[in-house]
Amino acid sequence: MRAYVPVSSETLREVAGHRRVPPAAAYAVTGALRAGYPAYDEEELEYEATVLAALAARALAVPVAGQGPSQPAYVLAVDVPSQQVAETGDAGVQLTDAVPLSAVAAVLVEELTATGPVPDEDPELSWFATQELADLLRDR
Repeated sequence: MRAYVPVSSETLREVAGHRRVPPAAAYAVTGALRAGYPAYDEEELEYEATVLAALAARALAVPVAGQGPSQPAYVLAVDVPSQQVAETGDAGVQLTDAVPLSAVAAVLVEELTATGPVPDEDPELSWFATQELADLLRDR
């Protein structure tokens, strides 16, 4: 199952250092999400789960004092066995165990405008491979 884990920049640094994703709240294509969007195909449902995770990650982003916009939202796209995921409602899930960095398919990073995130719009996300994590953290 692909789960989308919203993380702060601090948690992203911890994930890179410890090479694992700790148990966390996440978003995924669940039965409840499918029921809520019966006309959506799998790709559209994945997009909805990704957007929900990015919006949750925005709440974790800390404004950078005197440096303009807040930090971008970070989301980890993680592939986990379904037995390591507990549904919590709608698209919400809980990762019940730590996940190795090798299970992270991508790091999604919100593209910020000059004034920060656009609150009434879905986040624009860029995909980065885990091999780019050190460069990504250094550039932020």
